[in-house]
Amino acid sequence: MAPMKHKFWSGAAALVLIFGMQFAAAQDKDSKAAKTRADIDTDAAAIIAEFKHMKGGQALFDKAAGYAVFRVTKAGLGASGAGGGGVAVDKKTGDRTYMRMGSAGVGFTFGVSRYDIVILFQTAKKFAAFKQGGSPQPRLRRQPAPRAKRFRRRFSMASLTSRSANAA
Repeated sequence: MAPMKHKFWSGAAALVLIFGMQFAAAQDKDSKAAKTRADIDTDAAAIIAEFKHMKGGQALFDKAAGYAVFRVTKAGLGASGAGGGGVAVDKKTGDRTYMRMGSAGVGFTFGVSRYDIVILFQTAKKFAAFKQGGSPQPRLRRQPAPRAKRFRRRFSMASLTSRSANAA
């Protein structure tokens, strides 16, 4: 019976050790995330303070319903890539949404640059759309052209077609 007790306690100790390591790793991950968020908040506060000191910056900031601040690093040699992170802040509630961004491109590129982006949102609706989809631009709905414009377009197309037919 003693070997059975030994196996039981060895298994129990192994489970406690495994769960303890998982818990410690989760806490370490949470503390790293908290530090990253704190660093982003510190950078964002400094960037916004600098923005407010620019001519007209304070007035624009005061009108905004919300804002987003990103610190971006771009590098390339022919092809380029950029990436960074930041925070979007709802000025009314103070809610913060931490985000990452990235882009890629091809063209005449050489070097590394680091820059800050400040996006101000005029309305809470535009701010909410940005948080959900990551784009500050509103979705455009295509509206049909008025009747007269549609007719002119058809007429133009018909006249172009008839000219090209006569030329041939």
